[in-house]
Amino acid sequence: MMITMSVPRSLFPIVDELEVHASPEPASFFAEIVFDRPMDHAYTYAVPDRLAAHVAVGKRVEAPFGKGDRGIPGFCVRVASEAPTRAVKAITYGTTGVVGLIVTLAALRPPERLQYLIIFTTGGMACTFLAPTVLALYSKRATKAGALAAMIGGFVTLMTFYILGWNGIGKEGLTGPAAQKIAPVYLFGLDPLVYGMIVSLALGIIVSRFTSRLPQNHVDRYFLTSQAVPGA
Repeated sequence: MMITMSVPRSLFPIVDELEVHASPEPASFFAEIVFDRPMDHAYTYAVPDRLAAHVAVGKRVEAPFGKGDRGIPGFCVRVASEAPTRAVKAITYGTTGVVGLIVTLAALRPPERLQYLIIFTTGGMACTFLAPTVLALYSKRATKAGALAAMIGGFVTLMTFYILGWNGIGKEGLTGPAAQKIAPVYLFGLDPLVYGMIVSLALGIIVSRFTSRLPQNHVDRYFLTSQAVPGA
């Protein structure tokens, strides 16, 4: 599922006697909401200070949506301390577009190139999105800058091996499938996917380590915190 960003609007949780409207208010943080509608993406809303305590990942909320900003029930799937930027969206669309274009051209001769087509497509998506996704799910220290570095670094690394291979660099003396024009360079006999994943994960960890942490109260919304058990 690809997450896309919409223009931030005010978000209002379902609370008794709370009037739903869409007047601009100072935002405490931003929340991504999914609705029970035939849509494949979430919408981003600004959460005003007075409602910050009511909104968290997994909570049911009511948000303005559609004509007249009518209040529609939905679920919060993500929160962020900063307004959404176009950087992640641009990288996501750009990476997908580059891979899609190359795949389309290669598909003109599918029997000969089918295996490389599948490997290239899978490798490109994995090197771009897998490491930042894992870091976001399991590391409290992950940052936006780290995710961007992981996405760009992994994809560029993979593409470097393929571009070198397409130009015949590093294939001297090779025979068999590895010597074909469409094949990438297999450094030390390893698929470029291996190097792309290593670079992506390393950049994600290193850049996150040396960039500003996200606010702790926002990070805690994603992770279960240990609670004292009465009588323990």
